[in-house]
Amino acid sequence: MLITQNIFQMIIDLFLLRNKEQVINNFLRELGDRFESIKFAYLQDSEKFCENHFPINIGSSFFGYLCIEGSETIDEDTRLLIKSLSQMLAVILERLDHENKLHEEKQSVEAKAEQRLKDLEKSVKDLEDARREAFKLVHDLSAEIERREIIEKKLLESEERYTLISDNLNDVIWLRNSNLEHVFISPSIENLLGYTYHEFANLKFEDYCTPKSLAYISLAERKKNNGAESKFFDGDVKLWETQFLHKGGRLVWVETKMQGIRNCDGEFLGMTGVSRNIDDRKIAENAMRENEKRIRALLNAIPDLMFRFNKDGVILDYKSDSEDLYAPIEGSMIGINIDELLPVSLVNLTKENIIKTLYTQKLQVYEYQLHIDPKGNQDFEARMVPVTGSEVIATIRNITERKKTERILKESETRLRKANATKDKFFSIIAHDLRNPFSTILGACDMIAGDIKNFSYDELHFCVKSIQDSAKSTYELLENLLEWSRTQTGKFKLDPENILLEKIIIDEFSAAQKYAESKKIKTFYEIKSDIRIFADTQMLKFVIRNLLMNAIKFTNRNGTIQISAVQQKENVIVCVEDNGIGIEAGKMDKLFDISEKISTPGTEKERGTGLGLLLCKEFIEMNRGTIWVESEVDKGSKFYFKIPSA
Repeated sequence: MLITQNIFQMIIDLFLLRNKEQVINNFLRELGDRFESIKFAYLQDSEKFCENHFPINIGSSFFGYLCIEGSETIDEDTRLLIKSLSQMLAVILERLDHENKLHEEKQSVEAKAEQRLKDLEKSVKDLEDARREAFKLVHDLSAEIERREIIEKKLLESEERYTLISDNLNDVIWLRNSNLEHVFISPSIENLLGYTYHEFANLKFEDYCTPKSLAYISLAERKKNNGAESKFFDGDVKLWETQFLHKGGRLVWVETKMQGIRNCDGEFLGMTGVSRNIDDRKIAENAMRENEKRIRALLNAIPDLMFRFNKDGVILDYKSDSEDLYAPIEGSMIGINIDELLPVSLVNLTKENIIKTLYTQKLQVYEYQLHIDPKGNQDFEARMVPVTGSEVIATIRNITERKKTERILKESETRLRKANATKDKFFSIIAHDLRNPFSTILGACDMIAGDIKNFSYDELHFCVKSIQDSAKSTYELLENLLEWSRTQTGKFKLDPENILLEKIIIDEFSAAQKYAESKKIKTFYEIKSDIRIFADTQMLKFVIRNLLMNAIKFTNRNGTIQISAVQQKENVIVCVEDNGIGIEAGKMDKLFDISEKISTPGTEKERGTGLGLLLCKEFIEMNRGTIWVESEVDKGSKFYFKIPSA
């Protein structure tokens, strides 16, 4: 009895639901809750995999199978009850479908009724709008008629003003139709081409166009007639410069601004334009072009690098034709700031001069140095002038060679000044040295001439000997002076040759032998017989002779003198060594200095000119060699010279 009541309550609850999905879900849940033998229930389309299944048909249509899974075997009574319940479920679902269908039909009828009501309301509103629109149209039509009358009046006034302007304007205003026939042309055509308005209206293009102009117009006409696009007839304003034939036969340059006329559908209606005489402008342009050619030729002849900068250091233009000048990147540099091209120091210097040039509006000149591979450091001169209040032009010239020349000239000037000062001092010393022997000669001559009868033989011999010694000394000095002057003036011709050194040494030893024997000095040499040098023979003899005679002069009696030579890879070093009185350290540096003439008497009061070692230095250096001395007082001296080997 309790089960029946529960089942009955379940059916009532299901009947109260209006949603099909809710009905099915509650039904399946209630089965599991109300029957202990049912574990769970579900719906599926097939009876497969379902031992207890009950078909559900809604009307004549199959809906699905009710599948029951039990915790134990379902008895027959329960099965019959479940079957009945499944049929009851079908009835409930069928009722819900029917109710839903009725509800939808009701909604459709209500929607249609509502739409018809809205349509009716809209029709009423449209009728009202149409009535108002009709009234507005009548009002606007009246206003339009009035407006057109005003416009027509203004057009008439505008046409009168336009006619007045066109009649008095130097430029020719014209209008052509779609066939390019004249509709209107201003009277100023007579000033332009010499034809009156009526004459020009009857002319064809070929009557006043040059062949080039006619070809251009013909091509445009052919494109138009063939339906092809032609910029000649579009709606944009075009500028055309050409030459027309004047009535008098001369050519006239004419500039024409023209525009095609099209309607809203794009149909070509004609053309309008303004033409003017530009003969004067063309003459000026040709003159400017010629002037530009001359200026460009002049600029191209200048090897300088030229830049146009703005106030911020941006390159606006440049000219660079010389490989010697700084062109840091390939391609155009226009638009690039110098910050991207130059070292920071040069950027600062350039920008500083840009500001100074713009501020003073005067020429600025400055120099700088820049390292450019592979030439190394190069010197440049920049000259900057203002163009406008915000632009400058800089010309940059490579002055490396000029700077080198200036440095060479400055060094040469310094050397020349020093040489002149040295020679002045040298000649002062020589003049003093020449005066002394002449004083001796004149004094002895005066003594003899004044009282020769009272002179004994010995006194007379002494005076003559003094005159002879002074004359020899003066003659030797003059000879050395002559030799030195020839080296200084370039008159001494250098004639180097392959020389056997031993032969030169033997010859000079023989010449000095008598002088050495007079002081009982032993001389010998130690030189390999195959040593050869490349030098001027006479200069080399003078050097060896002078060094050998000096060695004898400053060596005491019974002393020794030796000459030796050492062969090096590319040179030969010759040494003249003695065991004489030596040279003080303070004097050694002055031996080869022309401004410090040193003449020291020999061990037996022999006198010298003080020019010998100077000439030795000149001759050795002329033969691409060097000379130097090593000495110690009371122990002797060693004079060395190095000369190229043969």
